[in-house]
Amino acid sequence: MVEQLWKVGITAIYVDGSFVEEKDHPNDIDGYFECELTYLPSGSLTQDLNKLDPNRVWTWDPASRSGSVNSTKRQLPMWHFYRVELYPHVGQLSGIKDEFGNDLQFPAAFRKSRTEHRQKGIIKLVKGKNIDQDSEYQECLKRLEDDRRAMQAQREKLEELNLPADQIELVMAPLLSFNCQLKEEVEWYERVKRRDFGVFTQLTEIGPLLVALRISNGISQAELAKRLAVDVSQISRDERNEYHGISIERAERVVAALGEELQFSVCQKKQHNDLLAAS
Repeated sequence: MVEQLWKVGITAIYVDGSFVEEKDHPNDIDGYFECELTYLPSGSLTQDLNKLDPNRVWTWDPASRSGSVNSTKRQLPMWHFYRVELYPHVGQLSGIKDEFGNDLQFPAAFRKSRTEHRQKGIIKLVKGKNIDQDSEYQECLKRLEDDRRAMQAQREKLEELNLPADQIELVMAPLLSFNCQLKEEVEWYERVKRRDFGVFTQLTEIGPLLVALRISNGISQAELAKRLAVDVSQISRDERNEYHGISIERAERVVAALGEELQFSVCQKKQHNDLLAAS
């Protein structure tokens, strides 16, 4: 569901739920996301999200709520499919009150225990961002070296405790996994800078290619926006969502603005779709 929100341009997503309460058996995740005011009442938000969700669960219509043997309350369709309820926040009240009877908006409501009104945890879900320029690349290289030293020091401390090798690896796994993610970001930037874009087998994969072409040419988002006569926020939003749903005509304008051209190679279908190559 979070991936679907990212694809329609929503990035401020916050979750909590019974898993942060003092419950022996947490059973769901609640949360909210921030979106533009006009996106919700127009109906475009639910339409766009339901195009992405195979179960079409995106609705907040009270009439859509139904009962379940696993809940004492009637729940939205998204709860029945995913045990999740995410609400759009455009500045409206949540219907939840504090201990003094004041109506709360979602950001405040989700940061307080419903019964005891204690402050509780909330998590912001952050989408990873590609390395965009050489200064960020150099910073990531430094982080990799710092991480290498930190992981080596951590491993030595664990070995001093005489822990078995398998237990040491279990402790180290989260650090190693996070470090691998950073390595992959660095490797992706290095491939892009040497114009190694690979082969694309679907037209829907053109979005990441457009981002890579801009970066490989050393063109900033602001410069691309100027060339396309659009606001830089539009480019930022498009790239954040990897140009999801972009039309062929618009993709051609972006490619032209980057001083590039695409060459299509068609071959007989074997296992996957026809090939798309970039030059």
